[in-house]
Amino acid sequence: MERARRMAMNQPSSDIKTNEAIHQVLTGSRRWCVVHADCFAIMATMEDQSVTHIITDPPYLGARGESWETENVPLALPYEPATSAMLTDLAEQSLRLASVWTLVFNDYIGERVLRERLQQSKAHVVAPAPVCWVKPDGAYAPNGTAFSPSKSVEFMTTARRRKVKRMRVLPGAYVSEPYSPKLEILRTGGKPVRLMMDIIKDFTDEGDVIFDPFAGAGTTGVAAIRQGRRAILIERDERVAQLAMQRMQAEELGLSLEAHAAGQVSLFKQGEP
Repeated sequence: MERARRMAMNQPSSDIKTNEAIHQVLTGSRRWCVVHADCFAIMATMEDQSVTHIITDPPYLGARGESWETENVPLALPYEPATSAMLTDLAEQSLRLASVWTLVFNDYIGERVLRERLQQSKAHVVAPAPVCWVKPDGAYAPNGTAFSPSKSVEFMTTARRRKVKRMRVLPGAYVSEPYSPKLEILRTGGKPVRLMMDIIKDFTDEGDVIFDPFAGAGTTGVAAIRQGRRAILIERDERVAQLAMQRMQAEELGLSLEAHAAGQVSLFKQGEP
């Protein structure tokens, strides 16, 4: 019955007002919500230090967005690449909203933009070097494009509010498989669940509220609720937001995404009244 109650509280955000859904997560009456919206419009309405951590993976500054090196090889799911202004805005909102950690993924040039803005804050301590995500089997450009080495390292800029006494020994790097093996997750640039679980375990505590304004297919949210955290996820692409919703609902029921889509019942629910 407890699982059924939690599922009832986590219906798509279109069923209730967005602000109410977020408020329920912040106050602990619900574990997570997925919001289909522009993240900057939502963040502008949120109060200072209203979430515990921001852990997010926005578009990368060095990405083309629509193709690899030539227009002849389009990406499976085109997206709007980052700009320096967008990453600066994200850094500013993150500094305002997160009460403890701000963790933002990007490529090498995007990391420098994020770091430059974060270091301007007198209220935060920024790690002197990024945390690296090392992918031994990183992706190569498809056949037909110009020479490009494998993308085997990504970077995470980390900043902690200065007066917070949650000290952590920062890992220098995480090593894991490059992506989730599911094609629908791969096409949204999804990080591996194991990687995000390790990061959440290292940087956060049980009961914390993790906010991901670039949620994609919801991997950070899945990793968060598996470890007893709460999660607020925002995704602008409606189709991808629906995928995140489905993954979170499946996770609540202890099912795979495929089993949940097929209408299967979790072993945990068998025999419940």
